[in-house]
Formats: sequence, C-alpha cells, structure tokens
Amino acid sequence: MAYFGERIYGNFRPTFTQRAKAKRLAPKEKRAKREGNSEAHKLAIQKLPCCIPGCNVVGSEPHHLKHGAAAAERSVGRKATDRWLLPLCHNHHINGVEVDAPNAKREPGWFRDHGIEEPIELAAALWAVSPDAAAMTRIVLAHKTKSR
Repeated sequence: MAYFGERIYGNFRPTFTQRAKAKRLAPKEKRAKREGNSEAHKLAIQKLPCCIPGCNVVGSEPHHLKHGAAAAERSVGRKATDRWLLPLCHNHHINGVEVDAPNAKREPGWFRDHGIEEPIELAAALWAVSPDAAAMTRIVLAHKTKSR
C-alpha cells in the first residue's frame, strides 16, 4: 500500500512511520542508474581475498573509499560509486575504526599503516578488469606481494 500519489479525502495524512515504511519498500532504482555502480563488480569484490598484506581471509566486505578521486562522487548521505571499492575482511573493515570514520581524513593514513600506498590505484585496477574474478584475484595477490 503506497501512500504517495494516493488521493486521500479529508484530514487524514499518513503517519511518519507509514511514510517511512512506504519509502523503505519502494523500489531501489537510483543505485543502478548511477554511473559507476555495478552489482556484478560488488559481488566479485565480495569473493576476493582481503587486500591488506599479511591477511589471508577470503570472502570480504566491500569498502567504499572516501578520499582522492572517490571524494568527488560523495555527498551528504551518498557513498562513492562501486568503482572505488576495495575488498577488506570483516576484521579490517568493521574493527578498523579509522577506515570507516565519518570523514575521509584518516583513511589514507590507515591504508598506509596497513601496507597499501595507493588504494585509489588498486580500486581503479580492480574496476578495469571487473567482473573477471580470476584477474581481480591476481591483481590483489600481486599487490599484496609487492607491498611486503
């Protein structure tokens, strides 16, 4: 039951909860229409090993970069597009408080401290070969051995 666009007679107005539910259940088409988003790329990132050198966890969480070229695509309540995704394991993604801080100031230092000098270049390389999972895995593994 959608409350937007319905003709309602009288003084009835949907409650905040009803409007929020209708909005939440509405089709999510904006994400797919945005240039640079790809469900295939996001799914391929989730199957890659963690990009942090020394971490051997396979099956990662996609992390949207917040600095560099990705910062130009961000705005209030809007993440960067999927072309700026990096694979991080749960431990590095969630427990690394600095990497998911609200602002992007700490993110480059966090990646440098964990052995990744150019995360923007790594994300761009993964986007260039996406959704070829084998090529993406080779890029991550080559990056991990180069960083040691």
